[in-house]
Amino acid sequence: MENYITENEVWKDIKGYEGLYQVSNFGRVKSVERIVTYGDRHHTVKEKMKKPTLKKRRNKAGGKYVDDGYLVVALYKNNKAKMEYVHRLVAEAFIPNPENKETVNHIDGNKQNNQVSNLEWSTYTENNYHAFETGLNDIDNALKAGLEKAMTVQQFDENMNLIAEYPSMREAERKNNMANGSISKAIKKGWKSHGYYWKIKNNN
Repeated sequence: MENYITENEVWKDIKGYEGLYQVSNFGRVKSVERIVTYGDRHHTVKEKMKKPTLKKRRNKAGGKYVDDGYLVVALYKNNKAKMEYVHRLVAEAFIPNPENKETVNHIDGNKQNNQVSNLEWSTYTENNYHAFETGLNDIDNALKAGLEKAMTVQQFDENMNLIAEYPSMREAERKNNMANGSISKAIKKGWKSHGYYWKIKNNN
């Protein structure tokens, strides 16, 4: 099925679901009009927009299912349904990925803004670091993800004059004879540690 444009909205076939579903650069998904055969009978399936739902995940604390913020749609093929992330469908259809990065990042931090202009391919580390910078992850989650290796740490005096930069928290703590976790705690609380203020450098 050919792609077409309506009021700047571009539709493309979803890989693996050609002739069944399409996704647009606006982040919408639809089933396409087609003829379905049941024995000697033929039935026309009309074009229909798919209504996305929020992906559910199990809450580790209470064991209940909660929304994780990402939109998904159910796609059917050979009488089997599969839940697909809308942002990933958009990226796979519209954004080249020459470096074969594993995940898709929402540039503005809004997990439900799936327009192609708001998406980019990224590594897991890049995605988690971006979530940390935009406030989607706090520093504890960033450290659990191993992002301290990718964080440039800045050291300031009491007048907020930049003293030094370090390639990681561990390196900053080692050079200043500080216990592990001292800098992350200082950044999280906004207080001084060992007489200095500490920040994560925004590398954008």
